[in-house]
Amino acid sequence: MVRLKSRYILFEIIYPEPAEFFYRSRKDAILALHRPCDAKITPKLLVQEIKTALQNNFGDYGLSMAVSLSIKYFSNRTSTGIIRIHRDNVRYIVAALTLIRQLRGQDVIIKCSAVSGSIKKCEDKAIELSKQLMVDVNLLELFEDEDEK
Repeated sequence: MVRLKSRYILFEIIYPEPAEFFYRSRKDAILALHRPCDAKITPKLLVQEIKTALQNNFGDYGLSMAVSLSIKYFSNRTSTGIIRIHRDNVRYIVAALTLIRQLRGQDVIIKCSAVSGSIKKCEDKAIELSKQLMVDVNLLELFEDEDEK
């Protein structure tokens, strides 16, 4: 018997602001990009959007790549999630994620941060990215405090 092999895709939803929008500090800009998602954004909505992107960009063949698609984890608070997909279809799903431009009428960028063979490695990478974001924000805060003195 052959075992089905899966891949896990760690993704992050980023909210870009219009070019004319101005932030007083770089810290504010980073926090605005990585803000929490609306409660209206659910795993079910994300699956629908991925399937729509596959259909629009790759046709029926692309849509057939989403048969084994499932969202194993999604957090509105951190705007991150983990998708499980058959290993042969990873490229199509990553492409579909990057082609999604709006969720519920709001402009978004979906960034695929990691692809792994185990969910544990994706979780570890998500924790690492969150820690790095906190370090970056805290370092910017320290530099801004020094500049004011």
